[in-house]
Amino acid sequence: MKTILKIILLPITLALNILLGMSKFVLLFGSGLLGVLSFLFFILGIGMIIVASFSQAIPAFIVGYLFSPWGLPMVGVWIIARVEGFNEWLKGI
Repeated sequence: MKTILKIILLPITLALNILLGMSKFVLLFGSGLLGVLSFLFFILGIGMIIVASFSQAIPAFIVGYLFSPWGLPMVGVWIIARVEGFNEWLKGI
């Protein structure tokens, strides 16, 4: 019975493996691009402090934080980890 279930779940685990591989690839290069954008928003925020006031620089710092490795890329890592855990659970059945 367990062998039949593994045979039935094989296409699903194969599709999840392909999806995870593509997602990790996109996350790797997307994180690099977002890191560069984060640095640019940080520089913009510093420039706003020098030219205007700190209160006008806060939105640039918030957007820079969201684009940093601790912002949106970490959400992607969390989602990929959950899907990977589900895939491993399916393989263990």
